[in-house]
Amino acid sequence: MSVDAFGIHLGPLYIRFYGILIVTALLTAASVAAGMAKRVGKDPDHVWGAMTWMLIPGILGARLWFVLFPPVNHPYDARWYLLHPFDLENGPLAIWSGGLSIWGAFLGGLLGVYLYSRHYRLRLIEWLDIAA
Repeated sequence: MSVDAFGIHLGPLYIRFYGILIVTALLTAASVAAGMAKRVGKDPDHVWGAMTWMLIPGILGARLWFVLFPPVNHPYDARWYLLHPFDLENGPLAIWSGGLSIWGAFLGGLLGVYLYSRHYRLRLIEWLDIAA
């Protein structure tokens, strides 16, 4: 194990500090929201259920947004990504080489929460208020 300025190396696994911060923030926010849900008489398990439903669409949305709208100073544009779909070093599937967008994560996560609320017949606006 070694630590550098950006993360922790555990053999071939590299855990970046911003990833640790994001996971910590998600768990903290879900804990607070679950407490708020309980305080207003709602089932706090829905907070944790919705969070699990938002993770995969959030990650997919983050990568998709980055691929379709890469930053201006990025070496590859959307056209390059679409022409190299199976390039496992830098292509659209190579999430490990970087490139996630907070806007795509937000929209993908929101889609996951929407689908969860529809599945369990919850009023989305009430749960978004608790989450906020």
